[in-house]
Amino acid sequence: MAPEQPRGRTGRWQVPALAVLFFGPVILAWVLVALGWYPERTTNNGRLVEPPKRLQADGWRWGDGARFEAEWFQGRWSVLFLQRGDCAEDCRALLDKLARARLALDKDMTRVDLLLGMGGEGTQPAGVPVRVLRLPAQPLRRLIRSAPAGDADRAVYVVDSDGFVMMSYPLPLETEGLVEDLEQLLENADKDVERIQRLRHEADGS
Repeated sequence: MAPEQPRGRTGRWQVPALAVLFFGPVILAWVLVALGWYPERTTNNGRLVEPPKRLQADGWRWGDGARFEAEWFQGRWSVLFLQRGDCAEDCRALLDKLARARLALDKDMTRVDLLLGMGGEGTQPAGVPVRVLRLPAQPLRRLIRSAPAGDADRAVYVVDSDGFVMMSYPLPLETEGLVEDLEQLLENADKDVERIQRLRHEADGS
């Protein structure tokens, strides 16, 4: 009968090997960050607005002429579509894509509002599920010019639940990318904080 081989030497390396297996990736990531290395591209499909800018909404009004307050953004995410001039066929087509993107969020769609910001002279589209805002000409032009190149008369932004412009999107719009970004943003956001913000805003009578 062959003599039993000693197992002490093999067992001695099991604990260190397991430690390297589980903690090695964490240590490597920490070292890379400490050395200033970061991935060159992010998972965002739109362009991150850096630093995020709070919308002032001075002179903004709802489509029916009622005064709009920037506090309305509190507790709700918004897709803000800005359009100069009338909302013609191409504008309606983009609105339809944005509405479908909101529907694609499924149970989270109620956390996102679709807004159409137009100049005072633009004709409001009928039969489109969108909240219409009227913006003074200069702020409307400035917001559109700040968006990525692609269209001189329209722009698409994502506004967070504190009223900050977070993301902008080049046109023509890639709907799938917008949905992916919204899903990620909503997943990382605190729904309880949003609910408290909305309740506080409603209690203020706005």
